[in-house]
Amino acid sequence: VDPLRGSGIELEAIAAAVTGGTLLTGGYGSVVGTLMGVLLVGMVKSGLVLAGAPAYWYRAFIGVILIIAVIINTRIREVGQ
Repeated sequence: VDPLRGSGIELEAIAAAVTGGTLLTGGYGSVVGTLMGVLLVGMVKSGLVLAGAPAYWYRAFIGVILIIAVIINTRIREVGQ
């Protein structure tokens, strides 16, 4: 087993979890939400590959999705308090 397998996908994993509703500060998250986040990240990746977009666009899209998800999570938590 290659110890470096999966290296470099940390951003994808974090984006999938946060998009699914997991808080970066911890304490809240669900398996179903995380699976939905994984589906979203996978669809973005597949869509960009099918569109023939350059590889660096994928990282940019994941970064934008992550920023939007963090902002939405923060706003929802502020309204809830």
